Amino acid sequence: MDKIISVDNIVKSILYRDEFIEIIDIKDAYDYIYINEANYERTKILNYDRYLLYVVVPFIKSVLFILGVLGVLELYYDLPSINNRLYLKNGYLSKFDGIKYIKITELGKYCLGKIEKYDFSHIKEEGEILLDEDRLIATVIGDLPIKTMFLERVAQKIAPNKYKFTRESFLRGIKGCKELQERIDEFKTKISTELNSYWSDFFDDLLEKSSAIKADPEFVVLKLKNDRDLISTITKDTRFKSLMLKGEDYHVLVKSENVSQVVDLFKEYGYYVNF
Repeated sequence: MDKIISVDNIVKSILYRDEFIEIIDIKDAYDYIYINEANYERTKILNYDRYLLYVVVPFIKSVLFILGVLGVLELYYDLPSINNRLYLKNGYLSKFDGIKYIKITELGKYCLGKIEKYDFSHIKEEGEILLDEDRLIATVIGDLPIKTMFLERVAQKIAPNKYKFTRESFLRGIKGCKELQERIDEFKTKISTELNSYWSDFFDDLLEKSSAIKADPEFVVLKLKNDRDLISTITKDTRFKSLMLKGEDYHVLVKSENVSQVVDLFKEYGYYVNF
């Protein structure tokens, strides 16, 4: 991820894999696209190689430039060169032809999911977020791209600058209590630490319910077959009673530390436990 990558290699890789390169329908490109040359001639795209050279490659390079402008890529480029068999006023077909190499920035690694956190503190934003006092609605005032990006991830956009919070939207993508706490901390860092009781109660309720049910690794659940002899064996042999708890629908709970003893007891009667 820290290497400088040749743009030519990227282009060749995309063309070789034939991925996302039919930007414009081939037939439409042949029929309707013309390139106006400096000698007033109009060059048509007559074959697939010209389609790649005049449409696809400039498009790929333009996307890389856009990602560079957004800070996702670090760009290494030179003046565009004349290598397209066309007679053009500027000597080049696209102003992006000069891009030679790229490198993924820390922001790019974050966007690609290669790193979990990125420090946005050095990015200055002009504006503020207003939290409604009696509704779970945040209003964006000014230009706040980083904060807005976070709001779009955790809330529902209801107007150009308004976001409504719901349990479903805020929990989107959350897998457990720890991740929820991290998201709430992120909200306080990026949006506001000054929360009234209405907002605090919302987050407290989410946290309380997220920790209300926990898997208990201390127990192993065994599913018994509805077999009269098996049930009779467990009922009559009192040794089972101290080692397991009865559940519903022929399920029993066994403490992890007692599993080996229960397995051995079942073996005495010819039963085997399948894990």
